[in-house]
Amino acid sequence: MPPSVTEEISRISDLSLNGNFLNSLDEITELLNRKEITFEEQLWVKVFIAEYMGGLASLGHDTYSFQDSLDYIQEVVEHLDEIKDSFLKIQATIVSGYTNIYVGNWKEAFDAFNKYKPLLDSLEPSSDRIYLKCLAMNYFYESSLPYFRAYIGEKSSLRDKMRSFKQMKEGEKFCEKNDFLVYRVTLMNNIATIQYYSGNRKASMKTRLKLMEVIKSTGNKMYYSFGLDNLADAYYGLHDYKKFYDLHKERLVIVEELGHRNMLATSYYKIGEYYSVIGSYNEALDYYNKCLGIHQDFNRRTKFAFAKQKIGTVHYLTGNLTKALEFYYEALELFEKNKMQNYHFIFADIATVLQLTGELDDALQYLDQLMQIQEGLQDQTGISTALTEQGLIYWQKGLPEKAFELIERGLEIVLKTEDEVKISLNLSYLIQFNLELNNVEKAKQLFESLEQHIKGSKIIQVKHNHKFSNALILKNSSEERDRIKAEVLFEQLLEEDIPYSFLVKVLLQLCTLLLYDLEESNNPEFLEKINKHVITLQNLAEKNSSHILLVETLELKAQLALIEFDSESAKEHLIRAQSIAQENNLDKMVLEILKHQENLTKQSIELKKLEQDKSPISSRMKVVRLEDTVGSIRKSSLTKTVSREEVSKKLLSIQI
Repeated sequence: MPPSVTEEISRISDLSLNGNFLNSLDEITELLNRKEITFEEQLWVKVFIAEYMGGLASLGHDTYSFQDSLDYIQEVVEHLDEIKDSFLKIQATIVSGYTNIYVGNWKEAFDAFNKYKPLLDSLEPSSDRIYLKCLAMNYFYESSLPYFRAYIGEKSSLRDKMRSFKQMKEGEKFCEKNDFLVYRVTLMNNIATIQYYSGNRKASMKTRLKLMEVIKSTGNKMYYSFGLDNLADAYYGLHDYKKFYDLHKERLVIVEELGHRNMLATSYYKIGEYYSVIGSYNEALDYYNKCLGIHQDFNRRTKFAFAKQKIGTVHYLTGNLTKALEFYYEALELFEKNKMQNYHFIFADIATVLQLTGELDDALQYLDQLMQIQEGLQDQTGISTALTEQGLIYWQKGLPEKAFELIERGLEIVLKTEDEVKISLNLSYLIQFNLELNNVEKAKQLFESLEQHIKGSKIIQVKHNHKFSNALILKNSSEERDRIKAEVLFEQLLEEDIPYSFLVKVLLQLCTLLLYDLEESNNPEFLEKINKHVITLQNLAEKNSSHILLVETLELKAQLALIEFDSESAKEHLIRAQSIAQENNLDKMVLEILKHQENLTKQSIELKKLEQDKSPISSRMKVVRLEDTVGSIRKSSLTKTVSREEVSKKLLSIQI
């Protein structure tokens, strides 16, 4: 006699738990054609179909989606009251719960837990495989819920989260002992994610390396590609972008062999991330657009939204703020319909652009929304980043005490996480701001702290932040030799491979230094150097379609032309600046340019007298006030280089 339907369900279930998802789905689906299958057995089969479809969708299989999984499990859930088998009720409700998580139905996910947990607790403990599987499923589901409360506007206590993390670790050991490989993988991923949230990045990496070894043991290429993606993101979290890129190139080869376009879209997305972080923006856009096209073809709206967000980020990084906001708001509209994990980073992105456009109160509101979720997740790195960004806005609002308080709170957190990049960035901000307030001794103390915390660091961004901060200290010295050293350091940074926004910041600081030397010495060689760097700024702005920077640079060029008594060129630069501002709806900038044009006639008359008197350059600078324009541009350049925190931070990234 052939095995019964129940025996086959049990066999296929065990097969799937070792990672053989596709074969399991084919075999379990065939059982629906068995004439002797009972109604309850049909429901069991549909639970497994939903489970396997969801797992394959999470891996990126083209044929299956989470909505397909949800449709199948809904057919079972509709009959829950008729079901007598407690194990069937429990597993159906858990599958329904975590599938709802994947499509952003958070309320339904919590309702599912409240339905199955009392029933599970009421069961008599046993060594039966079906009971043990229910426990394994509950381990990864229940332990993640305190963190997910952040997505429904609630907070879990620190005690609840500590209890949940302990439950994850217990669950991982339980699954290893009982050979529930796929549930073990889910729990290990969750453990690594929480370790990352808490700032223990080394422990997180250790867990992910161990996870990769477990995944390799399956011999499943689709599963292995998931592991590569997971491990690559961990290296991104450690700022090892080359390793991140290499692992995704390895994954790309496997994905192209497997032929699933959804998996290909993930590779394109992540390779786009790499090009974005190293400043190769055209390549980044190319990969993001490839990703976008695939998700559009498959009508994957949420993934489509994430791709839109990243394209917006590239436009932000190249200074095209109007285009950036357009993509961000389109993504936000989609996210508001399905509030998926990590959607909240869109708030940080929008806030950054609004900061640059001067809409500071709106930017703070978005950061408040971000902070609520970061605190709910207890994401220490995310909280630190939000605090720092709030501090930058308060600095721009002219409230230095509040700015220092927030940035220092952010620094206190990252010092615990030992994130050298963020430590160096926060200290660099504090050094810069203290110098601008003439708190030179405090700035020097902070620089000593920076050197202490990053000693021996091999991370290139850390080295850049250190060199930049050192140059700032030297730039503010009264000693000419120190200012010469500062100029050398700034010039060295310009020759290195630094991101666009950081490059702009360096150029502006260098111009500030040269303006001081120009005013002190009246040496026209300094004016030539300034003109050279301003042309570099203009070329950067034009190359990257950075309309705001281009307008500001043209205003600066107009003032430099006035210094050299060339009022006609000054007029031409302002006319072009006004045209660009109007074309790109930069209304505030149009008003500023009109004021400059009004002042131009008055300044030209004053400068004409100075020309007749053969007055030195320093006298002309008092009329034109170049340093005010450079200072204004420099203040608006205090923004992050890449908006990316969501790597390595997704719970329940796979389930079967």
